[in-house]
Amino acid sequence: MSRAVGIQQTACTNPGCSQIINQHHKEQHESQLCRFRFMFCNDCKQQVSRNLSHVHPGFSRKEVDSLVNDMRQVKDDVKQMKQEEFIQDLMLQVSRQSDIIEDLFHKMSDMKEKIEITKEASKRCDLFTERQKIFVCGGGDDKVNLYSVESFSWPENTWTLEPEVKMKRPCFDFSTSEWK
Repeated sequence: MSRAVGIQQTACTNPGCSQIINQHHKEQHESQLCRFRFMFCNDCKQQVSRNLSHVHPGFSRKEVDSLVNDMRQVKDDVKQMKQEEFIQDLMLQVSRQSDIIEDLFHKMSDMKEKIEITKEASKRCDLFTERQKIFVCGGGDDKVNLYSVESFSWPENTWTLEPEVKMKRPCFDFSTSEWK
């Protein structure tokens, strides 16, 4: 059986530690790795064994403070998440309201156009005879849409060209007997 040449073993000098270690690793073990190593308390300026640090007031307070800070951070994160969810929900509601307003705007525009057509038709009524004029509104075929309007006046027995209609009108195709 051969022994490694040059490696010297030694015992840890920290009270309570019985570990045998390589001489080259002794300093690192005793100052960084050993569970019985001494730690310096910044509050009371004493050296405290690491295995007793959990009951030492200075180290315990630091641990509690650290936990309190962690809890505060979690609480702030949750609050931030709730605020972001609230903002997202609010933005969704605003978007829905915007869609409703846009839809109402289009409906109002359509109603305004119908009111204008009704006003124009009522202006064209013959108030003396209470007979309405006869209107012929343009139609179209597959290629051309006609927007022209003509009216027939009963008292004058004449046709008059009226302002054009600004919307497409259906027309009746006599060859197919269908409205287009």
